[in-house]
Amino acid sequence: MHVPKLVRPTLLAFSVAALAIACSSNPTVQEVINQSSPAICEKLKECSPATFAQAYPGGVDDCVTKTKDTSAKKYGSDLSKQSVCTDDEVTKCLNDFKAQACPANGSSPTVPCNC
Repeated sequence: MHVPKLVRPTLLAFSVAALAIACSSNPTVQEVINQSSPAICEKLKECSPATFAQAYPGGVDDCVTKTKDTSAKKYGSDLSKQSVCTDDEVTKCLNDFKAQACPANGSSPTVPCNC
């Protein structure tokens, strides 16, 4: 499946940033992906609805499922490692991301943290 250019960088940046390891009180990378994928997919849909619909004909649920499947295949056992962010930092990051305006060029805003 071809993923449009605006979708790939956001998901890739999110997935790579999520793989850093930290102390055990932080959520796992899988937990961060589970929590953040819906917000990221919603923002992609908001910022570029036509491109989003082409990439994810099943809507946000399709985007979330594909993001989780891709992460599982790409990172395997690394998903059980701890994130660099605490639960509170993940929540703040997602709230900040949701509040960002869509860029004028029709892309998605950058995720404002490295969780």
